[in-house]
Amino acid sequence: MVRAPGQVKSMEDIGNVILSSANGVPVRVRDVADVSIGRELRTGAATDNGREVVLGTVFMLIGENSRTVSQAVDKKMVEINRNLPEGVHAVTVYDRTVLVDKAISTVKKNLMEGAILVIVILFLFLGNIRAAVITATVIPLSMLFTFTGMVNYKVSANLMSLGALDFGIIIDGAVVIVENCVRRLAHAQAHHGRPLTRARALP
Repeated sequence: MVRAPGQVKSMEDIGNVILSSANGVPVRVRDVADVSIGRELRTGAATDNGREVVLGTVFMLIGENSRTVSQAVDKKMVEINRNLPEGVHAVTVYDRTVLVDKAISTVKKNLMEGAILVIVILFLFLGNIRAAVITATVIPLSMLFTFTGMVNYKVSANLMSLGALDFGIIIDGAVVIVENCVRRLAHAQAHHGRPLTRARALP
């Protein structure tokens, strides 16, 4: 019974490993291959328009303003390109500032269109332009209070925070309250059989 340790501690030990024998002569690894330290296996590659490129990613710390960080990265990219060898250029593939600007633009557009739509629909259904305008004024006031809270609590205007501003939540309560006020005033006017005076209209 022969017992031999099988651990290898160096490249020479690997080369001395016996694979088989031919006519009683042992065939070792070093007889059929070159033993050397290889390179790490490649797991992927970045390409741009079919050409292989070097891809880098900028990580933002928790709590930072994405717009401010993106602008700082743009300034740093200009400095990096000045120091690169001739023929080598660093190009921004994805700029988060564009995404934030588009989100802000979308919120502005939706609020403007929503305010106009609310005024038109309320005027058509209630027939009262003052009620429609009063309801529409809730929109800028709600946004003012929202952004005031965001500034005080240092909440950045990013895609998540702006996306949480649901237009229906902002305007639904005002629509219900104003519509109920108009309905009650209409019932009171019908009850008295004439237009209400200011003293009669106010509780």
